[in-house]
Formats: sequence, structure tokens, C-alpha cells
Amino acid sequence: MFFTAATVPGSADKPNEDWVAVSPEAAVVLDGVTVFRETETGCRHGTPWYVRRLGARLLSTAAEFTVPLEQVLERAIEDVAKMHADTCDLDQVGAPSAAVALTRFNERTADYLVLADVTVMFEGTSGLSIITDDRVSHSVQDLEGQKNVGSRIMERRAQYRNQQGGYWVAAADPNVAKHAITRTAPMSEIHRMALMSDGVTRLITQFRQDDWAGLLQLASAENVQSVIERVRMFENSDSGKTRWPRFKVSDDATMALLNFR
Repeated sequence: MFFTAATVPGSADKPNEDWVAVSPEAAVVLDGVTVFRETETGCRHGTPWYVRRLGARLLSTAAEFTVPLEQVLERAIEDVAKMHADTCDLDQVGAPSAAVALTRFNERTADYLVLADVTVMFEGTSGLSIITDDRVSHSVQDLEGQKNVGSRIMERRAQYRNQQGGYWVAAADPNVAKHAITRTAPMSEIHRMALMSDGVTRLITQFRQDDWAGLLQLASAENVQSVIERVRMFENSDSGKTRWPRFKVSDDATMALLNFR
């Protein structure tokens, strides 16, 4: 297995809230949920702290092949929650949370898990398979392009986050793992796989400047950094967010590409 990965913050004056890592058994991409400055988070640590610890536990626990990925996520969420439950109010909607893309592979099978708006893509004998969970974006889609929507987005989170009829993200409740998308594929059918935050997939879903096959081809022919640079080119060409209404001019962008052939 050969891999390449990159993560680039959306802004030079804000910490990167994405996280990526690859091991011989697994790969993880996390997209930390942005909390607006005027929002009370209840946590003194912050989103970058949360994704670093959640990612490390996901990667180490995923190496235990007898543990289903749903339980891997459940354990990781529970472990990180215990680290700061005594010092932070984890019931607040502004407490740290993240979208999760997790894959695990051995000689026989490839397992994957997707929770919230991240994407896992497989290329194999049956073509391309795209797995994503877009329930988060649907909950705030009507607010894109509007100004000063921070408080309204947080109201939507309070209404929809980790609730039936809404969407699910990793936060402090390990039970959300039951709502993740999980599947298994024969490893013999897989040539390449990619894990991406929505800061990368906006090239397709928002800007509509490429398709999934083209994105994978660019990452394979050049590198994943080239994909992110292409995203930045279109973001910078519309710094006023008028052609493509969106919440952020530039978002944290993260991609891992794994090649098994």
C-alpha cells in the first residue's frame, strides 16, 4: 500500500480543525466542526485538541480487526469525552465535535465508516463508489450566502445535531456511532481509496468544476496537494462568495489517497 496525504488550513490566522493519519491497517480524516467566536463552547480545549485525540484513538483501536468500526468510533468518542468531562460542559451544542471518515483494510477486506459531511471514495473493479453523509449541509443549506448567520447556524445545531430527524457527528455521546454509515468490500476489488473533508469535495459539490473521476485522476497523476491547490484557485477567484454562496471563503482542506495496486 502506497499513500499520500495533505491537510491545509483554510485561513492563516486560524488553526486547522481537520486531522489526517494513515497506518498500515487504517486511515482517518476528521473535519472538526467550526464554532463561531460569539458562541459559548463550554470547553476550554477547543476543536483542534479534540480532533487530535479522537483521531489518535480511532487509528489505534481500528488496528484491532475483531472490533467493528462502529465500536471503534464508540470507544474513541467515549475515551476522549472522559479526558475533559470533569473540566468542560460537554452537553453544550458548541462543545467540540467532528465529522469522521475511517477506513480499515487487510488482505481480505476493506471496511469503512462515514459520519457527517466527509467522503470516502473507492476505485475498483466495479468503478467508483462515493460514500458521504450530507445531512449536516441539508440542515443549513438555505443560509448559505447570507451574512452574519453564526447565531442562526448554532440555533440549527441545537435543533438538529445528534437528534432523530437531524444529523449525527462525533462529540461526547458514543451512541452516535450507531448512526454512522458502515460497509465492507472485498479487498481484491479495490485499487485505490480516498478520504476527504468537505473542504476538498466542495470542488465538486459546490463549485462543480470537476467530477469524482477527475479529482481522483489529478490526485493520482500529481498529488493530493494539487487537488487542494485547485480548490484554492476557485475559492480565491470568488473571494466575495457571490458566484458560489458559502459560509467560508476558504475551508480547511484534507485528503488522503491510498493506492493498493
